[in-house]
Amino acid sequence: MRGRRMYAFEIATRGRDGSWSTVASGSGQFSRPPKASVRSIAERWIHEETGRLSGGRLLVVGRRRGVPRGFVAGVRIRLLDPQGDYPLASAYIGLDRRDYRRLPVAERLSRG
Repeated sequence: MRGRRMYAFEIATRGRDGSWSTVASGSGQFSRPPKASVRSIAERWIHEETGRLSGGRLLVVGRRRGVPRGFVAGVRIRLLDPQGDYPLASAYIGLDRRDYRRLPVAERLSRG
């Protein structure tokens, strides 16, 4: 991809009931392809939230809309077309389900 493209994005956190709540959204021009752009947004958000995240891993996927099986996500970052209608790439911050099950119950409940 050459040049810059306009995309919309949204960052959402997952509540205890499993619903997503948007904490930030916007639009901007990006010079990278969608997966690289959503990774960049996610890494910047992680850096800004240092000390407030309880750990986990970053998983970047293409146009899939849902959280991949076997992954418990607490944060979702989506890169959308300029109108915000169609997802182009997503990033999730969370834990593999097998690691999530190893956490003590109290810590699992605090993560949603």
